[in-house]
Amino acid sequence: MRFPGFFSSLRGKITIWFIVSIAAFMIIFSGMMLFSVRLWMVQTIDTDIMDHTEVLWRKIQRSQVPFDSLGKKKDIQYILNSESNKNRFLTWIINPDSMVVAHSYNIFQVENSLTTKLPVRILSDRPQFTEIPTLGFTHRCVSFPIIKTPDSTAIISFENNTYPIVGWVITASSSVPVNDFINSLTRVLIGMIVICIIIASAFALVLSELALRPLTEIVATARSITVNQLSTRIKPTEEQDEVGQLVTTLNHLFDRLEASFEQIRQFTADASHELLTPLTIIKGELELALSRDREGEYYKMSLGNALVQANQLILITQTLLKLSREEKSTEKLDFEILDIRIIVNKLFKQLVFLADQKSIRLTESLEESLPLINTNENLLHTLLFNLIENAIKYSPPKTKVIIKSRKHPVTGRFTIDVIDHGLGIPDEEKRNIFLRFYRIEKSRAKVTGGSGLGLSLVSKIRELLNLDIEVTNNKPMGTIFSVSFPDDSVFN
Repeated sequence: MRFPGFFSSLRGKITIWFIVSIAAFMIIFSGMMLFSVRLWMVQTIDTDIMDHTEVLWRKIQRSQVPFDSLGKKKDIQYILNSESNKNRFLTWIINPDSMVVAHSYNIFQVENSLTTKLPVRILSDRPQFTEIPTLGFTHRCVSFPIIKTPDSTAIISFENNTYPIVGWVITASSSVPVNDFINSLTRVLIGMIVICIIIASAFALVLSELALRPLTEIVATARSITVNQLSTRIKPTEEQDEVGQLVTTLNHLFDRLEASFEQIRQFTADASHELLTPLTIIKGELELALSRDREGEYYKMSLGNALVQANQLILITQTLLKLSREEKSTEKLDFEILDIRIIVNKLFKQLVFLADQKSIRLTESLEESLPLINTNENLLHTLLFNLIENAIKYSPPKTKVIIKSRKHPVTGRFTIDVIDHGLGIPDEEKRNIFLRFYRIEKSRAKVTGGSGLGLSLVSKIRELLNLDIEVTNNKPMGTIFSVSFPDDSVFN
């Protein structure tokens, strides 16, 4: 496995992010630990220095020993030597000229003994932390001023001190052990971080493999799905987590794709058949007319037959275009308040010629006080046009087609009925009549000239306008198409 390819994969990215997260957490945690331990150790040293120095300072203050005689210096030295922690701290007593008056014996163990003069960076009239620049190692240092008071019982206040300062108690302690301990702890933590990263890498690889295994199976199954094998589905998981939801969503998507492909196959086959028949007839008429010289009437008849088939091709093409436009349309429809009576009168004027050819009478039985409808005029016009045209085509001559308004007996909705007196539609066929190119009898196209697309367009408009269409029998003969409008679109 090449690393660039691995790192560009989802498994590699999850592994890297997991390792980076663990490493960042360990580094931040280690840094906080080092800071806390160092701060605690330094504060411990500072506390011990302050306590030790304060004890010495109090003893010297009570003794009231001046620094002007050798004997008295020995008394100060005795005070220093009496401290139990004398080997732990470096202690000096200096005068205002920074000259060393007394010091602890362990000063001689230091490379720079500083037994004569002690250069201190900062000295003040109150206790404070300071530094000895020439000591030669990192340290913590504190200074306490020695104040000459009238007697040993005088209370010393550093805030309002008016007595002269005769020297300082200087105490230092090496911080090298602290630094050594912190350095050792740093090396240990770095080793732990490296070990944790290695362990985290192994865990990340295993966990990412387990977590992404369902996705790998999904990808493998999805790749196996082809146009010729659309029935394959991803095996659903028992867990309803994100992966389970993804599997369910993809399977639903594959169901829709399979249904769409089946519709496309059926549509292609039916459309090819519907278009092939008129084209074949036109080709045959033209070839027969051109095969030899004929009379003018024969040419007129041949051209008339070709024109009829050409009109049939135009009808099929126009209906397919309408269906395509409606299926691709995602824009919100424009609705307006309409009068059904006006639309029905327009439809009768458009279809009267088709009805007269079969001696069919178009009649309307609309209520006098029709409600107004809030809908899209073009789509409603197209829907009713196709229903009335369909009723005319499949009704026998010398019958009538009725447009009637009423309230639905069950839902109470305003309903328009298109009633014919034809052969009717068998119950088992009613669910299929809205499919494209579907016909109850395959030979009807030769008689009616229909394209098999009108009711499919009606079904699409029904969805767009949120209408209900019910198909029932008109006893003793015929069919009733009932179009019911939603209550919120009807204004009485």
